[in-house]
Amino acid sequence: MDGGSEDTDLHDEITEPTWTGQVSQRIGTNRGTVIGTLIEQGFRRLRGVTLPPAEVAAQLKTYVRHEDDDQAIHKILDQWPVVVLTGADGSGRFSTALDVLRRRVGENIRQVRREPDEAFHTAGLQETKTGWILDLRAEQPPAGFGRELVEDADRLPEGSCLVVLMSTTAWAKCGQGATEIARPLEGPPRKDILRKQLKHAPFAIKIDKWLAPSPSVGASTPFCRRK
Repeated sequence: MDGGSEDTDLHDEITEPTWTGQVSQRIGTNRGTVIGTLIEQGFRRLRGVTLPPAEVAAQLKTYVRHEDDDQAIHKILDQWPVVVLTGADGSGRFSTALDVLRRRVGENIRQVRREPDEAFHTAGLQETKTGWILDLRAEQPPAGFGRELVEDADRLPEGSCLVVLMSTTAWAKCGQGATEIARPLEGPPRKDILRKQLKHAPFAIKIDKWLAPSPSVGASTPFCRRK
């Protein structure tokens, strides 16, 4: 389901706040110690933190899985340890990544932490049996980024996988030579998303009355209008 920004509320697109850090050091005589320390600090920051299982469950509470998307994503991950999810705002990329990773690696899901537009290196992801999410939805990676993901895929530790989130436009500019690892999300029908949302809303009225066909015209009652 590729929709505009007005559809964001219909499908989860909540992300964790971005963690940022700053290093300020004065270097006198340098025999490689400081550089090595900075590299290690960069790897530790890149690893991010494990997303709490309770927060993942809350994020997926009203998520609606689209079977065609789901099968296509797992087919890619069965062949490669990395997949790129593309789509418009509100297409459910972050929630889809959580749903896929929770079933593949369990609760060990991490969101990669980095500065906006900072270079990404797969070598910084070192834990085994871990699922990582690299959120580039608001960024434009450089040309050749997709090819680098394919070339570096075998550097991921055993049992681990990486899900990259990106806009359709951004991937079109940097995904040449890597189309086999990308999935443009179709998303479920909007009525299914609305039904799931209403089922978890504290309404006294049964939602079937809202979603049932109108007895007067024999057509479904409209539930949203696009401006």
